[in-house]
Amino acid sequence: MSNIRMIVHPDIYSDILILGGDGTINEVVNGLKYQQIPLSVISIGTGNDTIKHIHKNLDFEYQLKTVFDGEPARIDAGLCNDKIFMNGVGIGFDGKVVEMMNREGKKYGGHRAYLRAVLRILLTYRERVIEALLD
Repeated sequence: MSNIRMIVHPDIYSDILILGGDGTINEVVNGLKYQQIPLSVISIGTGNDTIKHIHKNLDFEYQLKTVFDGEPARIDAGLCNDKIFMNGVGIGFDGKVVEMMNREGKKYGGHRAYLRAVLRILLTYRERVIEALLD
């Protein structure tokens, strides 16, 4: 993922429409950092876990209606290593899968690339000791 920094002027733009999945949402949220601007999403990504968590409905017409007629709502986000995350933070096994998919790309298609990464890592992954500080 890139470290693009976006500046959106609220007097020019009223909101942002994201066409993508979890990775695209992550890019936009981290690019905007702490700017307060409504985001709408049409989910066309691989897993779409974030949008499933928010809407529980991936029907295109429903998403389109929500973009134009939906009411804005605040959504919890977290911060890990100065990166904002919306749905969950993957460490350990999850993180390794995402790292491999980012490194090797999705040349086998979204779900197939994910399954391939899971199977490859499943055979070699060893648990790690981590330390977490919770407030």
